Amino acid sequence: MTMTEDNIIKNTISHSELSNKGDAYKISHAQKGKSGFSVGATQVDLSKQKKAKDTFVKEIQVANSILANKEQHFSETDLKNLKDNIGIANNKNALPNSLKEKINASLKTDAGKQLVDKLDTDQYEAVKSQIANLRKGAALNNNLTKESKDFINSSSFTVLAADNINQFGSPNKLNALISGKESYSTKVIDPATQKTTTKTVNFSNPLNKKNSKFEFDDFAKYESEYRYIYGDKEGAKDVKRRRGGNLDFIEKNKLDTLEKLAKYRNIVNNNYWFQGKAESNGHYVKSGDTFSSIAKKSGLSVAELQKLNPEIKDINKIKTKKDDVKTASITSEQPTKTTSEASNATNPLGKIMPTNNSEQAKTDDVSGQITQTKLATTLPHKQVMFQAIKLPREII
Repeated sequence: MTMTEDNIIKNTISHSELSNKGDAYKISHAQKGKSGFSVGATQVDLSKQKKAKDTFVKEIQVANSILANKEQHFSETDLKNLKDNIGIANNKNALPNSLKEKINASLKTDAGKQLVDKLDTDQYEAVKSQIANLRKGAALNNNLTKESKDFINSSSFTVLAADNINQFGSPNKLNALISGKESYSTKVIDPATQKTTTKTVNFSNPLNKKNSKFEFDDFAKYESEYRYIYGDKEGAKDVKRRRGGNLDFIEKNKLDTLEKLAKYRNIVNNNYWFQGKAESNGHYVKSGDTFSSIAKKSGLSVAELQKLNPEIKDINKIKTKKDDVKTASITSEQPTKTTSEASNATNPLGKIMPTNNSEQAKTDDVSGQITQTKLATTLPHKQVMFQAIKLPREII
């Protein structure tokens, strides 16, 4: 029986987010990364979705009030904690355990389950709408090959895009990329003022040329270069787990051919690993970077970028000395696969792929820029420090 798109989206997300369906009706926290408290089969992040958070705070009080055990009812202190802290990110201890237990008891009631189901339904519909927008953009881009449009309209793309959007939010750049546009709008937080603004980001789009290709390997490249694989090793492993799980789901439900799946698995093995790039609110200087090129790539003026980085006195000399690193640093193991990660990569036949770990990083003593960006896993003498340029943090 052919799965409907609605069922593909729902099952893809629950497959990636939960190992036990019963956990949908419990409040949870990833404990790592920048996420907050989440709930449901979609694991709606209440720290990132204000509408969902406000609905949760309102409706969970109704569910709590009908609990038979009055000792489980919210106190005034509980209510204040709930309103003030349920939306806090990156702090699993923002709510006391006693309050979490009362919330979970409330979520087991019929009213609590209805609340969770409503949040999930809203999320499913939002994801479905975003996927439809991606396909509309592809249809309007006459430069895409037929094979590219077939991929974007496939069930496999539905699976990949659904998991992508549910975890990381509106795919503004992906939409612009597929549409052949060279700019997209995004909300960002200025790290200096913490104010949220909307920025237009310009970029060079490779898909606005005749016979442009966008298939699974291009989707993987987009993910590894734009949003993922750069936060930390655990985050990179999670994305790789998700993509592997996506392919398991596609295979189990016969949504694509075994020949394509073998190709896709090889792409996952070779693209989804920790690359040590900057976080979304920063940029690590690499060979060839200039202050103006970083500003342009980030959708900022040079003056705006200077304002975010007042510690850089001369924008014509971007240094990599340890004392100049203000926001973050990368050790030499981060920009490339570690020995164990690299040796785990396999080709379609399952043979171990050879790795070369002999190249060392070099720096230009005058400019301080990295002149050879591939770093060895270990350096015998010192760790190379990259200067981190602060950028507005994108809200996803």
